[in-house]
Formats: sequence, structure tokens, C-alpha cells
Amino acid sequence: MQEIKIYDFDFNLIASEFKCVSFEWDTRFNSIGTFKGVFTLDSDIYNCCANRDFLVCVQGENQGIITSVRIEDDKIIVSGKGVNYILQKRACLPFSTKDDGTEKSAPALVCELVNKYCGDFMEVLSPPAGYPLSHFSRIEAKPVFEIISDILAGANLGHFVKFDVDNKKWVFGCLEPKNNNIVLSQPDKSLSDCDYVRYLSDYAAAGVYKQKPYFMGSWNAATNLPSLWDMDKNNFAKVYKVEEGGNTFGLNFSAGDYIVCLTEDGKWQKSSSYGHFWHKVTPKAGVGAYRWENVLSCDDISEATEMTLLNEIDENVVALVQGISQKEFQLGDMVKIQLGKGNSLKVFYKQIKRIVYHYEWGNCFVRPTFYKIKEREDE
Repeated sequence: MQEIKIYDFDFNLIASEFKCVSFEWDTRFNSIGTFKGVFTLDSDIYNCCANRDFLVCVQGENQGIITSVRIEDDKIIVSGKGVNYILQKRACLPFSTKDDGTEKSAPALVCELVNKYCGDFMEVLSPPAGYPLSHFSRIEAKPVFEIISDILAGANLGHFVKFDVDNKKWVFGCLEPKNNNIVLSQPDKSLSDCDYVRYLSDYAAAGVYKQKPYFMGSWNAATNLPSLWDMDKNNFAKVYKVEEGGNTFGLNFSAGDYIVCLTEDGKWQKSSSYGHFWHKVTPKAGVGAYRWENVLSCDDISEATEMTLLNEIDENVVALVQGISQKEFQLGDMVKIQLGKGNSLKVFYKQIKRIVYHYEWGNCFVRPTFYKIKEREDE
């Protein structure tokens, strides 16, 4: 078993231990993992952790922030969350790239936000290139982790935080999925204790959500200043208060009216007031009973679209991996899975979204969870 080391946030080694009753790391792609270690009472771990705050546990490539230390019967239990949990402790204020007039890629925006709110202690690696540019906005303050996780999920990207002991720094970067040539199979015994689940209850092809218009200030209908264009998609969910009346876009405005856009085609409307309105997103094809809809809990159209696009039929495989090194696959990898045998053999191409490493009295078990990316019936 690899050595378990405890550091403070300043990268000072506080304690180390080679023996434990059990230790489990639950690591997750683009999410916060957890860990729990169980030690005997004579371990140095408890004396190290009992009266100290802000500690990091490291075992090989696995790292986590300690959030709980307790004695239970004749055992000491240390538990916590992945080191990216530190992103949950910083607040991200509302923002809109539409207001800035700039489009950005998901990884570029995420790196910019992390640098802005965590750059005082964290090094941010350059974002990967080649991702499409788009507008992003959030109208409520939320933890940095929640914002970046949502944005990256829309691009099927993950992220990592590394507690870099050698260079004494925290490091943030985006994690790109990669195709892995590995084949995990029941017939060749590299998979055992398989649990295959296909779960459809949360599936939705469309949805409605409550949109709040962005107040853009005053507008002069007589002179069209600031200059507005009708049928411009960037108008969506924007509202101006009319300071001087006039006839523009075929509409007759009076001072005190509002000009607001409630549709994605960018068409302006006249209104005597404005407030939240219900808006529907239908990013997937489907008619009649085939169009499953949800009421979405989100802030804007980009987040609503992400929620429906990501709301795939939930299909995953959880299995024990045997005879394969831990270094041969990692979070985010796409791998080939073979379940069943003979004429019942089913082949999947899936992404690893979660890996559990379990150590118990010197033995190690690896149990990944594979989520559906695409499926083929051939071998």
C-alpha cells in the first residue's frame, strides 16, 4: 500500500503512515470526490489531525482536504473531500459575457474565473484550445466550484486541482477526455461483480424555466439611442425603459414604456412593465409523446440548454477491475466495455466518470463507474 501523508496548507509534512485498517478514495470527473481512512488507535494520524485545521491527505496521486476526524470504538476515522473542494469555499459574483461584448470558450472562461477568485493562492494552467465560443451569464452569486462545473459540463470537460507538494503550490487545470484503447470485458475476466443499470426517469428532451430580463438602462425611441436592431438574437431577455417616445420597429412607444425581447428570434415588444417570464427550450428533436419536458431550475437560457442536453438516459456500469494497473486509465477516459457472453455479448463505449480505490489490509480494489457516451452493437 502507498504511504499516506498529511500536510498543512503550507505544504509542511505533519505525519505519515504505511498501515491502515482500510482506506477508500471516491474520485469523480468534474465533481468533488470523497475519502475515508480507518486506522488503529496507535496510529500517529489522530495525534496529527485532532487539534489542527486546514490539512491535506495525500496517497500517491489521490489527494483530499480533511473535514472530519473522530474516534469510533477502537478505531480512528479520518474523512474529507477532494482538493477541488477548496473551490467551493470561494464565491463567484454574477457576470455576463454578453454585457462585456465578448464570446469565450468554456475552458477559457472557467480559467479566467478561477484566476479571478482563487488566483491569490492558485496557479491556473492555460485552457485547452479548439472549443467553440459562446456567451455565458449567471445572475446569482454562487460558489466558484458550482459555476465552473456547470460550464465545463456543457463542453464535456472536467477539471482538477492539484496540491503540488514538490513545487509548494495549488494548481488548477481543465481535464480533457481522451480515447483509451483499453478493453474491459467480462469474458476475459478483467471485469467482475458487474452492475449494469439503464435508468430513464430523469430523461427530458425539453423544458421550461423562469427567465429574468436583464435591465439595460434607458432608451430613446425617437432617436433609437442606444442603437438597437430588431430580430437580433442577442436581444433575448433584455429590457430598456423608454425615456422619450417615438415610433420604432413598427411599434409606438410612450415615455415610461418598456421595450423587451421575450423570444429567441430577437423580436422587440412593447410593454407597460416587465418581470420574470416563462421560456421553453427544445434542444432535442421530439414530437408528441416523444418530447419529454421538465420544469427546469436554472438562471438563463445557456444553463437551461445545458440541463436538457446533459439530461441523457442514465445508463452506467459499475464493476470491479482486475489485472489492470491503476495507471492504465483515469477519470474522463473513454473505454470499450464488453458485458455478457456469446450471442448476448453487448458492447459499449463509455466514459469513466468515477473511480473508487479501496485499500484493506494491504489489498487494493479498483471500481470505476462508466457512463454512456455512445453504444454500438458490434464487437
